[in-house]
Amino acid sequence: MDDMQGEIIARLANALDAELIAAEALRAEHSVNPDVMDLYFQGKRMDGEVASTRGRPGARSR
Repeated sequence: MDDMQGEIIARLANALDAELIAAEALRAEHSVNPDVMDLYFQGKRMDGEVASTRGRPGARSR
């Protein structure tokens, strides 16, 4: 992959990330308890961090 393709991919990923954040924020506004969604996503992120350390000798999770 050349540098131009990498730049295009990075810009698309950033644009999609911003769109997804906006969509989730809008959805959370209509939630009975928006803190629940925030905690859910924090847990998913932490689960991903723990999963990424599995199988690596000496790796520590938080």
